[in-house]
Parts: sequence; C-alpha cells; structure tokens
Amino acid sequence: MVIAKRVCKLLFALLVTGCSTGGSQAGDGPRSCTQRVGGEELFVGEARCLATLPQETLAGYWVSGHEYSVFYVDRKDIKHDPDANAAWLFMSRDAQDAVKNKLQAGKWQVFAIRFTGARSTARGIYGPGPFKSGVLVTRMLEIEEVESR
Repeated sequence: MVIAKRVCKLLFALLVTGCSTGGSQAGDGPRSCTQRVGGEELFVGEARCLATLPQETLAGYWVSGHEYSVFYVDRKDIKHDPDANAAWLFMSRDAQDAVKNKLQAGKWQVFAIRFTGARSTARGIYGPGPFKSGVLVTRMLEIEEVESR
C-alpha cells in the first residue's frame, strides 16, 4: 500500500510538472533527465534521456506484446504478465526497422537479442509507468525468437 501511494504521488507529480511547463516549445532549453519528487531525485526514463548514457553491447531477452516491451538479462526471470521489476525497452528508429518483420500483432513474443544501446538502473518512470530500469536499443545486432504465447 505504501509503495502504491508513492507511485501515485510520483505519477501525479510528473503529470503536473509536464502539464505546467506546457511541454517542450520552440526556443525552450533542453528538459532535465532528472526530476525531484518528494525529496527524491528520480531519472526521467525517456528514450532521449537514455540516449545520453554510455553505449555498450548488451544481450538478454526482449518480451514484446501489445503496447508492452521489456528486457531481461536472464531467461529464468521472464514473466508473461506486466512486470514492474523488468527494464522497459525502447528502440531507436533503426532498431525498430530491424525487427518489424519479426513482430506478430497482438502476440506476446520472447526474443533472444544482442544489441548496442544504453541501460539505466536509476529509479524513475520508464515508458508507460514505474519500471525498475530502462534500456534503449540503438542498433540491433542479433535477434532470434525463442518463444511466443
């Protein structure tokens, strides 16, 4: 219950902050990739912020479903239900182009992947909500479907 209240406060604070700034307008400076909420400094888990982190070669498992995209390092950790302990996975336009022929609309799929990208382990809001961390795939090196549901 305490965690749910903290998440609700965090989401509300981010919503209010985003709405009060009017979004990014021409001439605005770059938005910060951290946000102070309730005395805690949180990472703004957007692809643009992940892109500022060091690039490295990473490997693991990508779970893709309808409006769902998460990354696991270990196959044994994979869950086929929404999992806030997973890393939300973003893809660059080039990476999206590399995988588009592998995706089946409306199906949950699991892929073994190796890619160049960035990973954050900082607390924050990633993708559509509170995830443990975030990953940005900038270049897909290998992809193989290992299971679907």
